[in-house]
Amino acid sequence: MIARRTLADREDVLGVAMLAPALAYVILLVGVPFVLAILLSFSNATAGSLSFGWAGWRNYATILADPIFLRSLRNTAIVTIGSQALVVALATAAAQVFRAAFHGKRLARLVLLLPWAVPVSLAAIAWTWIFDSTFSVLNWTLKAAHLLHGWLYWLGDPGLALVAIIIVQAWRVFPFATVIVLAGLSSIPQDVVEAA
Repeated sequence: MIARRTLADREDVLGVAMLAPALAYVILLVGVPFVLAILLSFSNATAGSLSFGWAGWRNYATILADPIFLRSLRNTAIVTIGSQALVVALATAAAQVFRAAFHGKRLARLVLLLPWAVPVSLAAIAWTWIFDSTFSVLNWTLKAAHLLHGWLYWLGDPGLALVAIIIVQAWRVFPFATVIVLAGLSSIPQDVVEAA
């Protein structure tokens, strides 16, 4: 009995010794900056100064009373909820389409995954061109389809800028969500689907 316990203790010590470098890495690179950021939020430090004074909850009261902060918080909520709702709706519809058999399904899946392959910097340039106020590809397409009579300044109007951000964010996340929903739908047996 004693020999088994010593062997188990050695294995425990070995396990902890093997985890120690990774744990130290996480504590050093995540834990310490997190704690320092919280402490800094309660101080009145200024940029370029090494002096710190205790501010208490005053910083939080100031930021919660600032209308610009509240507006940015509202815009963040709109973009997050809007893009996620759009992603869920489009991913579910696309997963239903990809679940059925059709000609060109492999090519369509390849095209679906293209947003993952496009570097973010290149995508930003392309979307800037699509939403450009002077040579907007989107405006030109909408005018050619007789859906638009004027000219929309996508990135100049605050409301349209939120819509543009929602579209771009949904475009970026849409393939991953489609793959996840498709995997979930594929796990449902066909007889259950037919019964529903």
